[in-house]
Amino acid sequence: MRLLGVLALAAPVAVGILFLIVPNAMDSWSDAGTRSVLAALVAGALGVSLTTGLMATYLRHGFGRLIKAAEQIASGDYTTNVRPGAGLEGRLGTAVNEIARTLAETYDRATIDRLTGVANRQAVLAELFTEAERASRYERPLSVAFVDIDHFKSVNDTYGHAAGDAVLRGVARTMAENLRTSDMIGRYGGEEFMLILTETGVDEAAILTEKLRTSVQRQRYPIGGGQSISVTISVGVAGGSGQHLRMETLVRDADTAMYSAKSLGRNQTYIFAEPDDDARVPRAPISAAGRAEPYRSARSRARPRRLP
Repeated sequence: MRLLGVLALAAPVAVGILFLIVPNAMDSWSDAGTRSVLAALVAGALGVSLTTGLMATYLRHGFGRLIKAAEQIASGDYTTNVRPGAGLEGRLGTAVNEIARTLAETYDRATIDRLTGVANRQAVLAELFTEAERASRYERPLSVAFVDIDHFKSVNDTYGHAAGDAVLRGVARTMAENLRTSDMIGRYGGEEFMLILTETGVDEAAILTEKLRTSVQRQRYPIGGGQSISVTISVGVAGGSGQHLRMETLVRDADTAMYSAKSLGRNQTYIFAEPDDDARVPRAPISAAGRAEPYRSARSRARPRRLP
């Protein structure tokens, strides 16, 4: 592009300099044939200048939108869509659109849970890490909630796994539709979801998750064959503010509070709260193997407290 612009300017500039230095250059050549040749060269130079100038203008305006679209893709915005033109420009536009579509699909497969349509475990943990770092740096509040569908195994055993999948999709949709735009929901695994509640203290987070719990409880989810069922959820909330926030601690404490809510009655919300040193509480380990064991009372440095 720049080369064409240089060529467009070089020819007339060269001719102009010639006549500035030697104003009577053509008159000094008495030979008419020589003057004719020089005039033809000047006309040719002007023609080249005009042609290259028009070509540079066409390329700048014709391909400028394609360059802008490519820059958007490079920045991570895969929603761009170029209306293809004709010829090579059209082929390039089609290729840009196809690249954007392929990258968007690849990104979705890497970050979206296929069954429920919400973020997958890797994506929600990555977002939690980012939000915890931000909240710690700027002294802002952040809360995390773990949500588990109560008696989900009995749903699968009674109605089949297809019905269980329908319930998972329905519960995920209900929560996603009732969250704030600044919050995030992800499927943590099995019938368990994680909520990231930004700029939110634990008490406000408990109020928000209670609304989610009652919304899920009121719904009936179609499971096929003209049947629909209702389910409940148990919720555990943990949070903090500023430099005390650590991603691992938030995950552990919210998970602990959720399993206390389940073991102490289900269909309720528990907040993780600092306890007395001698408190003895039900605490479920985070590992899948540990969760398979019976709930046990163990000495802990923290105690979940039930939302009043």
